[in-house]
Amino acid sequence: MMLEHLHIGHAGIERTLRRARTTLFWPGLSNDVCNLVSSCPECLTYKNSNPKEPLTPHSVPDYPWQTVATDLFHWDDKEYLVIVDYYCRYFEVCHLNSTTSKSVIKQMKSVFSRFGIPEKVVSDNGPQYSSSDFTKFSSDYGFMHTTSSPRYPQSNGLAERTVQTIKRIFQKAKDSKSDPYLGLLEYRNTPIDNSGYSPAELLQGRQLRSILPILPSQLTPKVMDHSRARSIMQANKDRTTKVYNRSSHILPPLKEGEIARFQQDSRIWKPCQIISRLNDKSYAIKTPNGTTFRRNRRHLTKSNEEFHSNLHSAPNILIMPTVAQYPHPPPRSKHSLSQHQ
Repeated sequence: MMLEHLHIGHAGIERTLRRARTTLFWPGLSNDVCNLVSSCPECLTYKNSNPKEPLTPHSVPDYPWQTVATDLFHWDDKEYLVIVDYYCRYFEVCHLNSTTSKSVIKQMKSVFSRFGIPEKVVSDNGPQYSSSDFTKFSSDYGFMHTTSSPRYPQSNGLAERTVQTIKRIFQKAKDSKSDPYLGLLEYRNTPIDNSGYSPAELLQGRQLRSILPILPSQLTPKVMDHSRARSIMQANKDRTTKVYNRSSHILPPLKEGEIARFQQDSRIWKPCQIISRLNDKSYAIKTPNGTTFRRNRRHLTKSNEEFHSNLHSAPNILIMPTVAQYPHPPPRSKHSLSQHQ
């Protein structure tokens, strides 16, 4: 009875304990309060979101167009596909007549025919990328396909940032009545970071001719100091990660079978059960009605509730694997082989 009285305001564990210690005591008080609050449906439903976790950024690839990110976006009543290189930040943007998987694949094949097939493609878990058509595409073209956790765009951060860059270029060009493609060209010709090289130079070994004056020697392909450029890019990435991680917190891993809560579109936490751990920060979960999702650790919190499943038939599986692995064609390099294993 006293426990219920202590928690009548639905305060958190620490506040409830501080209140209890002013008036009550019995052996095991702290443990009883912890169990009560961590199993309270109302407290779990409206619990604050988890703090951000430390960044685990992608390392800088060994060479250009080895790893690319891709995403879809909507702007000015049109649909677009973006593909961006993790190494040099060079991107291609393509207008889509439709957002079907077949349309996306057609545009990606066109881009790959110009720049080559990457070893790895990173995307979100959207239907265009989780379809059987895209699975066959990745198998036929021999690249590894990695998907990010649903509703966690940070996992595909490069593509998300590139989309915002393109939208700004498009919008400013529209407002100023200028040519957006000249804006894209200048972006590709502008040095990134402090390496002194532009995306075009890092990818193609030369600058691209634009409406600005340029020496013929700058249009002639030359050997880039990729070792120096990669070192600078990795150092910049390490500094950014260090600053970000100062205010981050490591969330403890969850175990198979544990009862938890997950966040969906809103900040409200809903009950679930952990099915399996897919990678360091991604889990497969099951809801009481039997639906199965994939969620990032940041959108999961452990609870001490009982899990009542209404599952009477096979669950509706909504999980995409973290990495799609395909045996054919075989990897073309040692690096590619290590990623498939």
